[in-house]
Amino acid sequence: ASFLSPLLYLLNNFVISDLHFILNLVVIIICDTILGIIVGYKKGEISSSKFGKLFIKIAVYFMVLSASHNASTYTVNGTSSSLLSWLDAVVYAMIIAREMLSIFEKTTILGIFAPPAWIIKRLDIIANPPDTKENTESKEKNNNK
Repeated sequence: ASFLSPLLYLLNNFVISDLHFILNLVVIIICDTILGIIVGYKKGEISSSKFGKLFIKIAVYFMVLSASHNASTYTVNGTSSSLLSWLDAVVYAMIIAREMLSIFEKTTILGIFAPPAWIIKRLDIIANPPDTKENTESKEKNNNK
């Protein structure tokens, strides 16, 4: 186990320090994936390309979680900065909200569980924050090119 110590140190300090969150996220992704397979089967739309998207999603989540962890725990001259200490929690909430929206969409399609609209609205606000004026103007400029 001692040969794993440096790897665990690097993971804990520079990738993500919240193993409990990662396990929660894995369970939620597995639930979403299984529901996706069931929906695909019922619709006759199961394809291997959708499984490829799962690996892309996992890779993107890994990078976003690693970046937010580093941004929220960075140090300057060995001193911790608390300026972005909240960032991990916000990113965690956005990812979980996005996954729960996906799960609720699938359970609604299956006719098993349709959560109240206010829950969907609140999750959507967390997962997909409204654009700011600057973001909207930037997108419009890029679309006009």
